[in-house]
Amino acid sequence: MILAFVIYIGLLMHMIGMAVLGIKMKEKPSLFNITVLLGIIPFVVILGLRYKVGIDYMSYLQHYKDLFYFSDSIKYEPLYEFLNRFLVENRIHYSVLFCMTVLIQSLFFYLIFIRKRYLLPFALLFYFLTSKIFVDLNIIRHAIATMIFIYSIRFIQERKFVKYLIFLVLAGGFHYSSFLLLPVYFLGSTRCWLIDKKIWIIGLYFFTLFLGNGIMNYLMDSLIVGFQLLGYNSYAYEAEEMHMEIGSGFGILLVHVLDLCILILGLWLKKQIENHDFTVYFRAFFIGVLLSNIFGLNVVLSRFAFPLVSVRFMILAYIFYQLFYHWKGTDVKHRFCSLFILFSYMLLFIANIFSGANQCSPFQFALLFNK
Repeated sequence: MILAFVIYIGLLMHMIGMAVLGIKMKEKPSLFNITVLLGIIPFVVILGLRYKVGIDYMSYLQHYKDLFYFSDSIKYEPLYEFLNRFLVENRIHYSVLFCMTVLIQSLFFYLIFIRKRYLLPFALLFYFLTSKIFVDLNIIRHAIATMIFIYSIRFIQERKFVKYLIFLVLAGGFHYSSFLLLPVYFLGSTRCWLIDKKIWIIGLYFFTLFLGNGIMNYLMDSLIVGFQLLGYNSYAYEAEEMHMEIGSGFGILLVHVLDLCILILGLWLKKQIENHDFTVYFRAFFIGVLLSNIFGLNVVLSRFAFPLVSVRFMILAYIFYQLFYHWKGTDVKHRFCSLFILFSYMLLFIANIFSGANQCSPFQFALLFNK
């Protein structure tokens, strides 16, 4: 338990420190900057050498070991299978597989900020505090696909559909559900002004919050057919049968209040800055929150919302960057809202490590075990 706290908090402080140093040094945008490399390498090595960290870890490990004996078995998407088979054919230790998955996620994470270095320290802070890091150590394929998708949002902002499609296909090579994100491209259109209105955002939020379960039940049959057509027969069964346990009333309430606060601050920020990049992230996050309200308690269907709500750390990075440099000019209610978000996520981060959320703790190292 103590080791987990040391690792996660240590990585958080180290990576933010490197990001701040890179900004002060005014480095040219590149993945090969010394501060970027010094941020990525410890992150990849430490988290890549983990053992039994992440609920799905052992399932991925077993698949890797099975390929040594059943090389014809195809279980996952082509790019993830290719990575596994390449390492197996070269008889490489399984820890390298997990290092590679963390590396791919990290590279696309830093690519997002090649042109937005000023946001990087804030994005890293909330990547950890919102506990997205723990989710990414669990649903590895989907996490890689999601990070590629978040990077591809730049092409929505630039209205470059072909490039967006190329990266969506790349993401689909790790998780087929990425193809469902094709319509997200249209969130970059100026014709989506309707979902930028406060009355619609608040109204739809509460509508899906209270009626979400009924909407999900209404859509269930069509969604199961869709899973079967995509070849996810096991997901079709799980979508119908498996639901998450409902936690404490306070925990559920806090999550919803935090999302609502983020939406309110996001609307405030949109009035403060004219930034099309932020607008696209905000729209994607809002749609993700609505889907989360509808599918949130379903183990499988909640993953529809995952790529979209995953931009939460981006929304918070923009908000807190603005607040950090314009604190005195910000009204009291928005200051209070931001402090509530910050301290709530800090407490949730600590609580998630302590409780082992997504099996993020206790932390163990793979090199302590045999092949």
